[in-house]
Amino acid sequence: MSYKEDIADYYKQTQDHYKIWWKLDKGLSLHYGLWEKNTKDFVTALANTNKNMAALSGVTEGAKVLDAGCGVGGAAIYLAKNHKVHCIGITLSEEQKADAIRYAKEKKVSDLVDFQIQDYLNTTFEGNTFDVVWACESMTSAPSKYEFLQEASRILKPGGRIIVSDYFLAEGVKREEHQILLDWEKSWALGPMCSLSELEAFGEDFSLKLTHNKNFSKEILPSAKRMYKSYLYGLLPSEIYNLFHRKVSRFAKHHYKSGMYQYMALKKGLWQHHMIVFKKF
Repeated sequence: MSYKEDIADYYKQTQDHYKIWWKLDKGLSLHYGLWEKNTKDFVTALANTNKNMAALSGVTEGAKVLDAGCGVGGAAIYLAKNHKVHCIGITLSEEQKADAIRYAKEKKVSDLVDFQIQDYLNTTFEGNTFDVVWACESMTSAPSKYEFLQEASRILKPGGRIIVSDYFLAEGVKREEHQILLDWEKSWALGPMCSLSELEAFGEDFSLKLTHNKNFSKEILPSAKRMYKSYLYGLLPSEIYNLFHRKVSRFAKHHYKSGMYQYMALKKGLWQHHMIVFKKF
């Protein structure tokens, strides 16, 4: 199975899990969120990520933005409503595309957003098309982060920015030496994780300069704990269900374990959460 089929399959099998545990119909988001000083609820934490990414990327009214790995369209809808940008969201999941279109209609921003099935490593867009390429916890699914930056740079206008909010290996950590990282990647259909220094080096090949870097590992910790609690709550029911249902789909069968993998790996200091900006020169 190709990585594109793998990712599409993952979201097809787990979309209902996120609607239950991640308040998908309210937050419209599939990321950790940021628990800032005065954040009191989970949906606000999710919105904080969009707010910080928009500020750090310097997105302005009328800009053309590609949401590379758009999920159910939450970021595109946020940018359209709050910054009046034109945003194209691409995903490999038909389920996500359908939900994104529905949510955009509900929020009355369908005139500013468009959602398509496309591979962000090989898009159909012409070069120098976008002011901003936006990737919120989506680049990590790419089997090659190098190819992700290559394609993002191609479709960016000169002076354009890539804003990434994602998981990175802590410096000096070798993923292949830590089974918990490999298990986490497998449970979420992630590509091989890389360090921030590795990504920065990749960017140099495509005239991309790292201009901003914020470590938000502390701010995502409450959500990491939330997932760990969902693992604890789901452990016994999931194992009982799996015992009596032999045909449980491969991701859904063990998805609850991902909450343990990501949290324990974070507590061990194996990964960090950063928000970064590359500028194309």
